[in-house]
Amino acid sequence: QNDAVSENLKERLNHDIHRFSACPDMSDENFAGNASGVALRYKLLQFENTAAMKEREFKRGLQRRLELLCNIWGVLAQGGHDWRDVQISFKRALPQNLLELSQVVSNLSDVLSDETKRSILPLDIDEETEKQRLEAENEGSIFDLHERRTTEVKADGVQV
Repeated sequence: QNDAVSENLKERLNHDIHRFSACPDMSDENFAGNASGVALRYKLLQFENTAAMKEREFKRGLQRRLELLCNIWGVLAQGGHDWRDVQISFKRALPQNLLELSQVVSNLSDVLSDETKRSILPLDIDEETEKQRLEAENEGSIFDLHERRTTEVKADGVQV
């Protein structure tokens, strides 16, 4: 009987901890099951909201620290830095459905620019490097096509 009472107490305590901390119990058998990605995101919504609030506070603290540093550098005459020029961004380590996102991007290809489409994807892409790579690939494929045609013509014995 004491075992049942202590097990009941532990289960209630575990349930209350997760309820008051707004953190889902991921070890619960009913948490994931065969739920889709969207259903899991809804289950993690409160957790996500709490993380967003903490992110805002952290960003505000970083901005204040940058502001103070820029003021100190201004007093020491080491350059006119402006703390508002610094872009602070956070990325969550949540799993993403890249297939779904890529389908959304391809469906919006007529409406959005390439840069906006790349910003939708959660991949770290250096815009300038990627543009240079694309240009190099396009130039290389045109050069390869010309080389293949020239080789085919020479194989037939006809000079170009």
